[in-house]
Amino acid sequence: MVLNGSQSLQSLSFRFIDDGDNFYGKDGVEFVAAALYFPLNPCHITSENVFSLLECIRILLQEKDYSFPDNFRKNVRREWLKTHVGYRTPDNCCLFDSKWGLYLKSTDGPFIDEVFYGSNISSYREELSSIGVTVEVEKACPLLASNLCHHSEFSTIVRIFNFLSKHKWMPESDATRKIWIPDGHENGKWKNVSCTTEDGLFGQQFTFLEEYYEPNLLCFFSTAFNVTSNPSFDSHCKLWKVWETSGYQLSHAQCCAFWECVVSQWSSGGGENSC
Repeated sequence: MVLNGSQSLQSLSFRFIDDGDNFYGKDGVEFVAAALYFPLNPCHITSENVFSLLECIRILLQEKDYSFPDNFRKNVRREWLKTHVGYRTPDNCCLFDSKWGLYLKSTDGPFIDEVFYGSNISSYREELSSIGVTVEVEKACPLLASNLCHHSEFSTIVRIFNFLSKHKWMPESDATRKIWIPDGHENGKWKNVSCTTEDGLFGQQFTFLEEYYEPNLLCFFSTAFNVTSNPSFDSHCKLWKVWETSGYQLSHAQCCAFWECVVSQWSSGGGENSC
């Protein structure tokens, strides 16, 4: 059984989908699931092909405790669902609906392309979920976070960070511990979290997030990425050594601010066993 544009699943197996007395019914649909084959180029898969497959899955799921055959599970793990960021495997895409719209746009992540499939795709929520598509808003954080680095538009990145913050997401690896730092109107780069939310002395050593992000996201960065509100005592020591080595001439204001921070951190216990 081939799923492609020249011989659609619908035309090959339509008589199996009908569950009337004159047709094969569910037995025929089970044959479709067992014998399904995807073309190497997903561009050959039309929206009609996909809807026909989803109809088959809908019938199969009516059977109590139904389990997809191994061949079917293996085949659907391929990149064949069209999303706003290209073709993805079902477990690497999400189904957009009105709940998502409270936080995000459909183009903000690997959401199934409703322009290509049409709005009717949302009526197959259960069927898509059964093959691995994320349909619950609360379960999408890891997937959206893993796709963050593909974005370079600041407004999009802020929306996604706000979504992650709202759902109290925490990174599971260093790969997702990065923050977008704008550089001009449209440019910028992803940086590791050697950042602080505020401080006026470390312009060349740290990135200061308060220049770019609202207070609610500064709190999120502090919780999720362990971004400090101020550089540590040890960082102040390193900064002094940089100044000393380079022969940098401190202004009176810089010198006062530096030692005020040092004394404050030392008094709070943050300077013990440092320098």
